[in-house]
Amino acid sequence: DLFSLLPPEIWVSRIIPFVIRLNGRNSVHLEDPFLPPYSTELHPVADPGLKSDRAAVSLVCRSWRYVASQIIHEYLIIRTIPQLQAIVQKLEECQDSESVADFVQRIDFAIQPDSDPQTASPDLIVRLLKHTKRLMIYVNKNGSDYTPETQTPSTVMQALAEHCGPSLQRLEWSNVGEAPTWHDLADLCRRTPNLKTLHLTWIFSYPEEPLESNLELPYLETLSLGLIPDPIDNVIQLPTTWDPLLNYFASDPELLPSLRRFEIEIFPTNLRFFRVHGFKIRSFRTTNWSAPPMLPHTLPLLRNLETLILTQSTEYVTLPSSHPSLRRICVAPFMEDQITVPPRLFHTAVLTVSKKLNLRCLVDSFCLFISPSTV
Repeated sequence: DLFSLLPPEIWVSRIIPFVIRLNGRNSVHLEDPFLPPYSTELHPVADPGLKSDRAAVSLVCRSWRYVASQIIHEYLIIRTIPQLQAIVQKLEECQDSESVADFVQRIDFAIQPDSDPQTASPDLIVRLLKHTKRLMIYVNKNGSDYTPETQTPSTVMQALAEHCGPSLQRLEWSNVGEAPTWHDLADLCRRTPNLKTLHLTWIFSYPEEPLESNLELPYLETLSLGLIPDPIDNVIQLPTTWDPLLNYFASDPELLPSLRRFEIEIFPTNLRFFRVHGFKIRSFRTTNWSAPPMLPHTLPLLRNLETLILTQSTEYVTLPSSHPSLRRICVAPFMEDQITVPPRLFHTAVLTVSKKLNLRCLVDSFCLFISPSTV
C-alpha cells in the first residue's frame, strides 16, 4: 500500500503537516497584497474537514498522534471561554520535559462579548501564557466587531512581557472591541526585543503627560495603524487620529531604525513623521479617502519607496508625475473579498485607474483587486 511505499520521514515532515497544519502559524509579517490571497495567513472560512482529518491522523499510530499533537498546538485559535479553560487545563497537566506548550507559536484570541464576565477572567489567559514561552505571534480579536468597549487587561499585557517577551515577533490588535493602553503597550514593546510587526486598531488611552521617549523598537519592520472606531458614548474618549503616536515616533530619528513597511488608515494631519522616517519606508499603505490633500507632498519624502498600496473609495487621488524608486502599485478594496465582474468593467477600471495615477516611472507590478469574468 501507499503507506509502506513512502519512507516515514516523508509522512512526518511533508504529508501530515500538509493535511492538518493551519496556514500562518509563523507568519511574523502581514500579508503581501501582491501574493495570492491567504497564501501566508489562515483563510477566514474554516475548512470543514480539518477537524475530522486531525482526528483521523491521530488514530493511525502513536508516532502519528505525537506529530499531530505538535502541529495542532502550533497555532491556537480560541473563540470561547470553555475552549480556553480546556486548553489551560491540558497545558497545566502536561508539565513534563516535552510539553505540547513548547510547540505553541501563535495564538489568536477571538472571544466574543457575549461571554459570561464571571468566567471570562483574564486570569485564564495569564495562566495560558505562563506555559507558552516560545510564542511568536499574539493576535487579539476579542470583543465587538463594531464598538470600542474595553482595554486589554494589564495583567495579560504583563504576562505577555514576562513569559513571552523574548520570543514575540508579532503583536496585533485587529478588532474594534479591545485595545491596549499606551502605558501597557509601551512596557510590553520594551520587553519584546525581537518584535518585527505591530498592528493596532486603536489605543485605549494615552497618558496626560508627553509620551515617554525610550521606546526604540530596534527590529520593528512593520508598523500598521488601523481605522480608529467612533465611540458610541462618552465613556471612552478616543483621539480621532494617530497623531499622538506618530508625533512621539517623530521626536527622535533614532527610533524605528528597521522600519520598512508603514500602513495607516487615517492619514496624519502633518508630515512630521514622514520627514523624520520617510527615507526608511519601502512599502506604504493608506486610504485614498483620507490621503488626497497630503499624499502629493508625502511621496517625495518617501524617496526609497518601492510599493504603494491605496485602499480605494470614491475619492480621487493626485500623485506626483514621477518617483525615483516606486516599482509596485496596488489599488485594494476597503473590504478585501474576491469578486468577479464583467470584462468590460474590468478593462474600464484598469484603464481609468492607470490614467489617474499617471506615474512616469518604471512600475514592474500593478495590482487591481478586480478580476474579469463572463456574465
